[in-house]
Formats: sequence, C-alpha cells, structure tokens
Amino acid sequence: MQKVIFLLGFLSLTISSFSQSQYEKEFFYINEKGQEQFSIWAKSVYDFSNGRAKVRKYVIEGNKAFYRYGFIDTKGNLAVQCKYDKANPYHTTATWVRIDGEEQYRLIDHNGNDLGARSEKSGFFFEGLSKFYKGGKLGYVDSLGKVIIEANYIGAQNFSEGMVCLCPYDATEEVYGFFDKKGEMVIPFQFAQAGFTSFNGGYARVKYKGKSCIIDSSGAVVLTSKYRSLTGLSEGLISVAFGPNRTQHGFINLKDEVVIKGIYYRVNQFKKGYSVVENTDRKQGLIDKTGQEVFKCENELLIHYEEDGMVMIKNGDTPKYYHLDGTPFTTANVSRIIGSDGNSDLLAYRDAESGKWGYLNHKGEIVIEAKYKKVGPFSADGLAWIEK
Repeated sequence: MQKVIFLLGFLSLTISSFSQSQYEKEFFYINEKGQEQFSIWAKSVYDFSNGRAKVRKYVIEGNKAFYRYGFIDTKGNLAVQCKYDKANPYHTTATWVRIDGEEQYRLIDHNGNDLGARSEKSGFFFEGLSKFYKGGKLGYVDSLGKVIIEANYIGAQNFSEGMVCLCPYDATEEVYGFFDKKGEMVIPFQFAQAGFTSFNGGYARVKYKGKSCIIDSSGAVVLTSKYRSLTGLSEGLISVAFGPNRTQHGFINLKDEVVIKGIYYRVNQFKKGYSVVENTDRKQGLIDKTGQEVFKCENELLIHYEEDGMVMIKNGDTPKYYHLDGTPFTTANVSRIIGSDGNSDLLAYRDAESGKWGYLNHKGEIVIEAKYKKVGPFSADGLAWIEK
C-alpha cells in the first residue's frame, strides 16, 4: 500500500515538474520603455484589457491534466483561477467564461466571482452592455449581471451610439425598433430588414414602407433615396450600388446627391475620413470623402490602419507601409508592422533581417530594438507581452 501511495505521489510530482518545462513557456510583460515588469509560465498569454490579461495554463484536475484559461492582473498575480475551457477578454469589469462540461457560459467579475448571469452563447461588452441568449432568444445584461433587456428578441449583436435594433422573437411580422441602454423602447417596431443596422454619426439605414431610408436618432425619416440599393452608412456618406445586381458602387450624401460616382467593384465604410475601395480590375486603393484617390487602385491588397494614420500595401510577398501623405512610415528595414488600435503610441514591428520583433512610434522611429522572438501589441494598460 505504501508503494502505491509513493508511486502516485511520484507521478503527481512528475506531472507538476513537467508542467513548466515541457508544457509551458516563459513569457514576459514589458512597459513602453522596454523594461520587464514580470514573467509568467503559460501555454499562451494575451493582451491586457481593463486591468486583466487572459492566460492559458497547464493545470491538474484530479488525476488528469488540462489546459485552462484564467486571468492575471497588471502585477502578474493570478486574479482569476485557471479553470475555464473558454474565456473572453475583459472589455469591462465583467466577462463571459465557460467551465468544461457545462452547456452555458457564466458571467464573472474582475476577481472571478460568479455574477449569476447565464448565456447559451458567449458575448462581448459594447457600451457597457453584452448580449446573452436564452432559448435561442437575444437579450442584454450589464457588467453587474443585471438583465437590462429580457431575452425575447432577434436583431443586432451590439449597442451603437446608445441604441440597439431588435425585433420580437415570436413576432408574426419581422419588423424592428430600437431600445436604449435603460432597456426602454425609443423607436417603435416599424422597420423591415433592419436587424443588423446600427447608428453611425446619429443616423441609421433601414427599410420603411418598401424603400431604403435613412433615419435619425428620433426615428424620423430624413432621407428616402431615389436609389434602391443603399448598402451602408458612415461618417455622413451612404454607400450605394448604382448598377444592376448591386454593382457600380459609390457614395451619396444625406441630400441624396452623388458625391462619389459608382465606379467601384466594392467600397468599405469611411473611417476617419478614408475608405478602402476596389476597382473593376479588383485592385485596391484608398479614397477620401471627396472621392480623390489618396492611394491609387493599383494594389493587390491595401489595409488602412485608421488609428495609426498608416497604410499597408502589398504587391507580391513583402508589404510596404506608408503615412497617409504617401511617405514611407519608417526608414527601418521592416517586414511587418502591427497596428496599435489606438491603445498606444507604439507599434510592434519585425526586423526584415533578423526576424526579431521590437517597437516603433508613430513617427516610424525605433523605440525598443528588435530582440524578441514574438510580441503582442501594447494595451491601454501600458503593457505588452513578449517571448524571448
């Protein structure tokens, strides 16, 4: 009997001793000066958000080993135990997680306390509220787990500009209205094909009485266009398919005037004054709100990093990066730059010669030399993970 106990203890110690060296790696978190703040052993780590970073660690449950998710704080302490098989990042002070074997997700606070809310699907918080599902029906909860809108609807996944577009789940006719963040209906059910629309700059695209329309935040129709295919709305301009079968894309304004002619195969929403477009030869470019091609439609791929004022152009294998005025983003020899999403003045870059990663500022100047095997972007918490 003593031999059996000894053997079990030995196996337990063996599993534990292998947990770091064989099943996990050492990651470090650095500040924007490149100073190491702490390290953690894990299978994988993630970016900080609202004071928490998700980590995936090797844990022992009974006599079996699993990878489980938990969360650390900005000091590197384990704030939420690693016991979940699925977990979303903290977009506010609460997030959705799931325990292996359970059918529903649960909402937990910053310290892992169960807030009582349950959902058949996971969700993310936007403007302080998150979707949840019950019996296939959509509702919304706040970061304390309080139900703000009961799960009785279908419709938009997220709030935008303080409102969300919904339709009763059991409605005989699929018409949509809008609710505010208090759960009160502010625009009655009356719009068809509006389930995934949202407000942008105080306006939303809907279908009313068989026609595509633009409404304001009171629900008043401010534009009934003579053009049938209104495909999107952003920064005061409406994307339109002028041609048959939703072809010949361009933009009109809120007065139903053509601002940018329908000469494109595809257009995207305007973001900070610019839209990525694609011509009929399937080449991509970037236009401003007057229709001027800031970058001509002659590229296989163009990505606009609106938060960084940066454009990536790829023709062939190696991407190139530019400021919006067309000048190179950096004089450093880089093979890749990762956008910051507006969370930091620093952008991760990979050195083209060494393959190592470091960080640039928005002037394209090297702030942290390329010396890391892998890196993540800096978060609003001022930390980024790196692997040596």
